[in-house]
Amino acid sequence: MTIEEFYKSVGGSIESIKERIPSTERIKKYLKMLKLDNSMANLNEAVRTLNFTQAFEAIHTLKGVSANLSLDDFYKSCCVLTEIFRHYNGEEYLNEYKIVKEKYEFIIKQIELID
Repeated sequence: MTIEEFYKSVGGSIESIKERIPSTERIKKYLKMLKLDNSMANLNEAVRTLNFTQAFEAIHTLKGVSANLSLDDFYKSCCVLTEIFRHYNGEEYLNEYKIVKEKYEFIIKQIELID
């Protein structure tokens, strides 16, 4: 899979990332670093233990990372969940958390397919 195909498959913006990082090899490097970031694991643990302060911190970090990598669709979902945790109210977070988790897992799988 090319980097262009990757960005199309995950709802990202290849044009936007190339404005900031013109090197395809460097973009690939940063995408692969996403797997090494602990933010999603921290979010999963925070949700499991109902630690909403930690959940907010983790999703806020993922929001920033997704913005920097021009993963636009994932970024939008992270924004929604960030605001839910910022103003926590009941079980509202569960559906959005599942969406973020599914999108993250899909992105990680797609990264593995990049040439």
